[in-house]
Amino acid sequence: MDIYEFLFSEPLGVDGGPLFRSQSELAEAIKTIPSGGFDNPDRSVDSIRNFINQVLNRRRPPSPNLRKSIAAAVKARLGKGISEDDAINTLHNSFMVLQDPSLAPELPLDDTEEFDALEAAANKATVQYIFTYQPAESTESMKAVRLRNTLAEKLGFTTDSNTSSSVQYVFHVHRDAEAIHFWRKLEEYLTQIKVTNVHERLLSADTDTHPRLSVWVTDAFLCAIPYVVFDPDSPQAAGFVFFYHPQNRVSVARMSSDALAQWTQEIYRPLTSNVELRDNLRLKRKRIRFCDACTNPL
Repeated sequence: MDIYEFLFSEPLGVDGGPLFRSQSELAEAIKTIPSGGFDNPDRSVDSIRNFINQVLNRRRPPSPNLRKSIAAAVKARLGKGISEDDAINTLHNSFMVLQDPSLAPELPLDDTEEFDALEAAANKATVQYIFTYQPAESTESMKAVRLRNTLAEKLGFTTDSNTSSSVQYVFHVHRDAEAIHFWRKLEEYLTQIKVTNVHERLLSADTDTHPRLSVWVTDAFLCAIPYVVFDPDSPQAAGFVFFYHPQNRVSVARMSSDALAQWTQEIYRPLTSNVELRDNLRLKRKRIRFCDACTNPL
């Protein structure tokens, strides 16, 4: 990730916005870091900002003190639920690329455009079908945190009432234990961000008749490669595949129209509407309720 994007664009801050609004704000934060070399009373914020500007524009290398101070300032600004290790690792990689752009191909591919398209589809979609061996919402990567925030907002968990009654999330995982883990991690996250009546809200989202959030256990081969399909019954259906990298990083790629059409015909239709065909194909589908996660051990 580009260091400008990481520091000044990504919604990683405590208020859901960027970590820093400007180089001056970053300079002010660095000046407050004790023993970082910039907290000297004689060192002005303007001089620190000028130093940062020269580093970010590759006119001088980042000093160890600057890297250490920026890392400390980032840690102090991270929003709830965002992995500190993930953020600092991303910052470290950004500094590597800043110093030597040729290192960029060795890092995960830049999927900013694809992920932006995924977020745009997620924000517009009425129905989301997710198949995965490990739901992104129960991991701690920065992208996972953004998806988890979107889920909480769209389902109305972060408002005073469950207003998003038309939105539906349908998760498919390959083991009962993973389904239970998802429910518990979601409950833990909602509690952490101080959502009121978390237990009751999750129960109301996981109803018998019109569930807004449901979790199913299905065949392992369907979940081997994680993906999400938005509004699968709509002409505007869109699908995205997730790839997990070392150090808790995730990248995204859009499904081709042909792949999406094949999935709809051979997986989605049998699994969701044609019981006879599902039985003939030996596809399994068992629902794990939130109340199951409350009572069953992992």
